Amino acid sequence: MNAYLAMASSKKPLSKQVKANSSKQTKQLSLLNEVDKAFVTLSESSKKIKSITVALSGGVDSVVLLYLLHELQRKHHFALKASHVHHGLSQNADKWAKFCERLCEKLSVPLDIHYIQLPQKKLLGIEGEARRLRYEKLLQSKSDVVVLAHHADDQAETFLLQLMRGAGVKGLSSMAHFDENRRLWRPLLNTPRIDIEHYAKLHKLKWIEDESNQNIDFDRNFIREKVLPILKNRFNHIIKVISRSSSHLAEAQNLLDDLAKIDLKNYLKSNNYKYKLQVKTLNKLSVMRAKNVLRYWLEINDQLMPSKDLLDELLRQVLTAKKDAELKIELTKNHEIRRYKDEIYIVRKNKNRSKNYEIVWQGESEIILPNGHKLKFKKIKGKGISLEKMNNKKKEDKINELENNNEIRKLELITKQKEYEKEIKQMATAKQKRAVEKMVENGGKDNPQPVGEILREVGYSEAIAKNPQKITESKGFKKLLDEYIPDDLILTALREDILNKPEKRLGELALAAKLKGWENTRPDSNNINLTQVNLNSDKDLGKEFLEYIKESTKDGHD
Repeated sequence: MNAYLAMASSKKPLSKQVKANSSKQTKQLSLLNEVDKAFVTLSESSKKIKSITVALSGGVDSVVLLYLLHELQRKHHFALKASHVHHGLSQNADKWAKFCERLCEKLSVPLDIHYIQLPQKKLLGIEGEARRLRYEKLLQSKSDVVVLAHHADDQAETFLLQLMRGAGVKGLSSMAHFDENRRLWRPLLNTPRIDIEHYAKLHKLKWIEDESNQNIDFDRNFIREKVLPILKNRFNHIIKVISRSSSHLAEAQNLLDDLAKIDLKNYLKSNNYKYKLQVKTLNKLSVMRAKNVLRYWLEINDQLMPSKDLLDELLRQVLTAKKDAELKIELTKNHEIRRYKDEIYIVRKNKNRSKNYEIVWQGESEIILPNGHKLKFKKIKGKGISLEKMNNKKKEDKINELENNNEIRKLELITKQKEYEKEIKQMATAKQKRAVEKMVENGGKDNPQPVGEILREVGYSEAIAKNPQKITESKGFKKLLDEYIPDDLILTALREDILNKPEKRLGELALAAKLKGWENTRPDSNNINLTQVNLNSDKDLGKEFLEYIKESTKDGHD
């Protein structure tokens, strides 16, 4: 069935009980006054209400409630906005969202539209999961209260549903006029559906009809369409009677909640029982009062009431488990109860557990964990970690860090200095360059100037001049020799004219070989001793070296 807009002017009656009468205006004012009175009562019992969010489905109940609050806004001057949850279950869901948009634009009321998707596994059924997600989105509102359009007929349906499920006092008390924990307000809870329909007809309001409301496969719809009409026909005041019974049970539940608070405060000596519960607190109570405390504790932590069997088992394990036992009891698919030492906690299950991680706490009041969860810290005098000691430890760590950094810097500087000194040693200095240049310049003379004398002339000390090998054997000096006297240059020169001037050229060669460190070996595998080379006096040795040169040139040396 497609959704349609219902109008008060429609020929189809809104209810069999809707009849034209002369008191329409009176009922109209009565409904407005009823909501006004409820608002004043709520404001007096709670803090002043400055902002309100209306849960707007687009049905007749929520539309009437929006109009009523829009009218009262002029008198009480609170901020008003609407919230629509798009569950996507119906093909008409987009039309309903559009209808709510147009209605809010007409009344100049801001509107939030929340899109939700039901999980694949619907543990609570389609109705239950849709209701859970709907409340989850509505409670995200930052308004002082979230207003719902539940009425007396809804209350009767809820009562009968809970009765069929074997619920206790809490379940049979049904819906509360004001849920303080969740900030939910139901100003029409004592109002019959027929009065709401009267108001819509008088004001010629438009609304939508959810086709799923006609599907009696859903338990609530079955009770609405099949059970309640029979009861109403037999018992004229059944709605009022059930509403009255729910109120009595709600009072009884309030007394039980007060008793739980007293037990927690007297034995725990603290009001901080929201996130944890001491086992010794339960041990001091009777079984009935301990179960009452557990029910209350689960409720304030937004947990569904467990079955009687699960509650009995929970209490048994909590009371009998050893302190070092790793107690873990599953509440729902998402939550479980765990025990640590003498306390129990409600924790969210994490099936996709990440790897261990470390976080440095520096005294913040709140830390966001890598998995997105928040870790909050609370100051309690005389307990936990001393912030003063922790701050002192932070200072000590900072000092140690700075000292360590200074030591590291010192080591780095020392290392760099050594590397620099090493590099300097390997580098040719200006004196070395002048010395090599002078040696090369004097190399072709008949009587070459001694190396020590050359070193003395370019500025070296007398000690260096007497021991020139300290300079000539350094890496920097050898690099300069390779630059000024490359091996290829020596052999090329010899190949050109050594045969014409053997004594002179061999003398130059002897000097070059000595400078290049060839006193004991030549660069290839055949060793020739040049230690005592005196080519002018030892012709035979000179001839021997000449033969080496000839052979070298034959082998392809340049």
